[in-house]
Amino acid sequence: MRVNLPLSGREVSVGENANILSTTDPRGRITYVNPDFVEISGYSESELLGEQHKISEMSARIAAAMEQQSAVSEEINQRIVSIRGRSDQHLEIGRQSQHSASNMALLADRMQQLVKQFWSVRRA
Repeated sequence: MRVNLPLSGREVSVGENANILSTTDPRGRITYVNPDFVEISGYSESELLGEQHKISEMSARIAAAMEQQSAVSEEINQRIVSIRGRSDQHLEIGRQSQHSASNMALLADRMQQLVKQFWSVRRA
């Protein structure tokens, strides 16, 4: 196969009806290329068959990157769930505190009434 030189500066026009098709085996080696693929690639069919498909290598890299992103997303999701749980706990504690404070205020009012009642009876 030819040396795969960098493609920068190389432009290939692709016809509007071009159908670029290739197939690979499970290891990413090219098993079939159609005439449009051969023409656009710049290689002969015999040079392409059996070679590692560059798109397969790229797909493997993309799949690995997506797997990493998925793992990071799952970790972020778990942390969000944890934060949500803690927020719910703090909200419940706040509600309990508000309820306790209301009860304390009622008890303080009742106690103040009893104190007034005590002093009014005591002075009489």
